[in-house]
Formats: sequence, structure tokens, C-alpha cells
Amino acid sequence: LFFDPCIVCVAGKFQNEIGPSRCKVCSRGRFSAVAGQTECKDCSHGMYQNEKAQDRCSTCSAGRYHSLKKQTAESACKDCEEGHRCEDGQKHDCSTGRYQNEEQQSDCADCRIGQYQDGNAQSHCKDCGVGKYQGSEKKTECVKCEKGRFQDEEKRSECEWGRLF
Repeated sequence: LFFDPCIVCVAGKFQNEIGPSRCKVCSRGRFSAVAGQTECKDCSHGMYQNEKAQDRCSTCSAGRYHSLKKQTAESACKDCEEGHRCEDGQKHDCSTGRYQNEEQQSDCADCRIGQYQDGNAQSHCKDCGVGKYQGSEKKTECVKCEKGRFQDEEKRSECEWGRLF
């Protein structure tokens, strides 16, 4: 019968030496998620830990992010900029066909009918010009009016049939 008198370090603590009588605590900005660890892990991008001996890190609130590891305070989180969305502490560009014109947002908005956006990380959509239209949302380009039709205004969802004067 085998008896092991050693005590397993609980989550939030670790031991990387043979024979000590105590566990070490994970420092601020680090954690150990399960018992019996030989080291602590750094809090990843978008996360922080302001206390010692913890089993997880906290995430930046919605609309905020940071791109550094091992952060020790929520103040490391920054407001998300226009043209981006921030969720789970990560910053992402608004994709083509979408935009964000406010800071500290967790989602991007779709370009409306009569508009488009062909670039990433944009704060606004572009209006379809004269002679073009866009009948759907979230588009990356406008469509030219086909033969026999025209559009003499901007930001339109369709072209009109030619008129006889």
C-alpha cells in the first residue's frame, strides 16, 4: 500500500520545486486553473487579474480591449475605436459592408440600402452615386444602372426607367 504525504497545490497556486513544504501563489496578472500545477499562466490578451492566487482571469468589459498579456488591472482595457468592434477583450475590424461610427461598441452596423463600404475598419458607409444603386444592406459596391434606366440622385435602392419628354 502506497501513501503519498505530499499535498497537491490548489488552483491559483503552484509548486515548481521538489521537496518544499508550501505552495507558491500565482502573482497578479497570472493564474492556474487546476490543482497540481508547476507554473502559473499569464492572463492573455483582453484579460487581466488584479489579485494573487486566482484560478482565472477577468475579461475586459464589452466595447473595451487590450492587446497585452499579464495585465493586473481593468484600467489596462481601452475603449474600442470607431471602425471596430470589441468583444471578449479583443478588437476586430468592421468587415466590408459594415461600419461603426461610435467608440466602445461590441458590434458593427450593416451599411443600409443605397450605401456600401468596400474597406475594413471604417467609421461610415459611402453613398451610391448618380447612375448607381444598391438594393440590399451590407454590400461592398454599388451597381450601375442597366441600359434604358437611370438614377439622377445619390443613395438610391434602384434605377428608374427612362422618361419621355
